[in-house]
Amino acid sequence: MKQFLRKTMFALVGSMMFGAPAMADNTIVGAEDNSAAFMGAFSQDYTLADNQMLSMEFTNYSSKTDIWHNFYVFVKNDVDAHKVEEDAKLVEYAILRCDNYGWGSLFDHANKNITGYPADWWDATKEGSQTFKNNMDGASVKLYVRREGNRVSIYALMSKDNFVNCWSESLFFDLPQSAATENIRVYLTIDHSHINIDNSKTSITPTKENYYTVGTKDNNALFFSAFSDYYTIEANQTLKVHFKNYSAKGENWQNWLAVVTKNIKRNTDGYEEYLVLRSDHAGWGSKFEAGELTSAYNWDTFKDEMDGSDVVMTLTRSGATFTVYADITASDGTTKRWEQFVGTCDAAETLNFFLTTEKGNLEIQSAVATTISAYGWSTFSSDYALDFAKASEGLEAYMITGHEGNVVKLAKVTGTVPAGTGLLLKGTAGAEYNIPIVGSSATNVSANLLKAGTGAAVSAESGKTTYVLGVNGGNAEFQKITTTAATVAKGKAYLVFNETISAPAMLFEGDITGISAIESAGIAEDGIYYNLSGQRVAQPTKGLYIVNGKKVIVKK
Repeated sequence: MKQFLRKTMFALVGSMMFGAPAMADNTIVGAEDNSAAFMGAFSQDYTLADNQMLSMEFTNYSSKTDIWHNFYVFVKNDVDAHKVEEDAKLVEYAILRCDNYGWGSLFDHANKNITGYPADWWDATKEGSQTFKNNMDGASVKLYVRREGNRVSIYALMSKDNFVNCWSESLFFDLPQSAATENIRVYLTIDHSHINIDNSKTSITPTKENYYTVGTKDNNALFFSAFSDYYTIEANQTLKVHFKNYSAKGENWQNWLAVVTKNIKRNTDGYEEYLVLRSDHAGWGSKFEAGELTSAYNWDTFKDEMDGSDVVMTLTRSGATFTVYADITASDGTTKRWEQFVGTCDAAETLNFFLTTEKGNLEIQSAVATTISAYGWSTFSSDYALDFAKASEGLEAYMITGHEGNVVKLAKVTGTVPAGTGLLLKGTAGAEYNIPIVGSSATNVSANLLKAGTGAAVSAESGKTTYVLGVNGGNAEFQKITTTAATVAKGKAYLVFNETISAPAMLFEGDITGISAIESAGIAEDGIYYNLSGQRVAQPTKGLYIVNGKKVIVKK
């Protein structure tokens, strides 16, 4: 029977391979009356090389006769199924049912359970089974399959009405070493159901290298055996660390632990644990008893909510007082505040902060990703301190420190900047760049005239001149705010001069729109320099000029 099903699969897959001609907006897999038997209809194959991720969205429809009458995800070796003549050439690494079950040569059901569902969903006699069947019919599904070296991880978020559930990324397996350099293939099939794939939201992209993992993916790391980076917090600084938390869910505390130490790092002479805060309502350390800890969590549901949760840990210092709290988006989509600890320290000393885990793993965001606009320039700001010396190749960052006429003065950023620094970025249009996060930055940015956007409207102010980045004639420029306020999104920036300027726009190197009229005037290619007013210049100094009808900047 298994051989028959596979041969049926080989015949049906046909030419539906990744890389085929462009598809329609939607692809329906299976019969719309849900009559197709198991492995009777298949999506195309999606081919994943190392460091690639498949992202797709589809709607799932089910006959609701049985809980497994929905969709399946297949991960196999790089074999064209319809060309295989011998079963032995096809290796099924993992077959994952939409309920809590799976099989395959690398899928160990005992250790790789799909998390997030009630344990009794497989049991048709239980109430949870009927709830699952009803919720899966018409459910919206976001599916992600990520390949990083030998590790393949799968995450799916399914929602319908007020129902939200997921397979967490604790669902993973490792490819054999012999397959480390080979592609894998992913496809979907159905059983008495059908799915409607949104092809506009289905793509294969590089995996983002903007996080690192603390702990082990199988959640077996012992307490205090894996650690995040150390973050140094000076007086009157704020640190934010963003991470995804996964847990074995054995006990409440088998999640993250936040550690604050005095001056020096772990395992050195004089090391002192000021504070160790568990993810549940507990902690210890020399400063713990003297402080105050509150929490608004319901501990009965805490273990389930923390698995797959998104956490932003914040530590602030003001004088001799330090505060630690966490904002948590739980796996069910609800947002809660793990209330804060408030303690005291010596105002002159340095604090160190790091995260560890017990029977869990943390995916800590170590970089901020940003995409350059279609015009090659973008404004930017971040809630984190960043290191542009280690940013993706090809990205340039600038502060603005003044202007000459209607041309801004750019100061290139070559190292770190504090959180909340407004910047002007230059790169390849449409390209995404990663900028590493650092614990703090001592760079003096007081001369910078770019301000971080907050999502609020920015208006013209008396005695000041404010500009926002815009487009004129297909080129980027800073455009003056006059009577109409402009909303500057969080993560972007705007420009403020503490003086009244008449120029309606500010230009910058590489994107000068104000001299297009001079260029089109047909200036001869004679090597003569002209200023922005079209006047001949015998001895050009630092600034912008036209030479042979082209834009030129003199830097000395």
